[in-house]
Amino acid sequence: MPLENKSLHVLRLTGRWIVEKDDGTSVGDADDRESAIALAQENAQREGASEIAIHQEDGQVEKTIAVED
Repeated sequence: MPLENKSLHVLRLTGRWIVEKDDGTSVGDADDRESAIALAQENAQREGASEIAIHQEDGQVEKTIAVED
C-alpha cells in the first residue's frame, strides 16, 4: 500500500496567514505570508507532511514545496 502524501497548507484567513493540516486542523498562524511559510517548514516533519501548499490570498494554490527528510 503506498504511503499517503500529507500536506501543510499556508493560506490567508480573517486577516492572518495560517498553517493547517489537510484535515483543517490549525498548526499555527502568523502576521505575514513569509512567516507562515517558515512556520510550516519548521513543523512539516513533525506533522508528517511531504509537501507544503502555499495558497494565494484568493485560496488558489500558487505553488508547492517538497519537504526534505
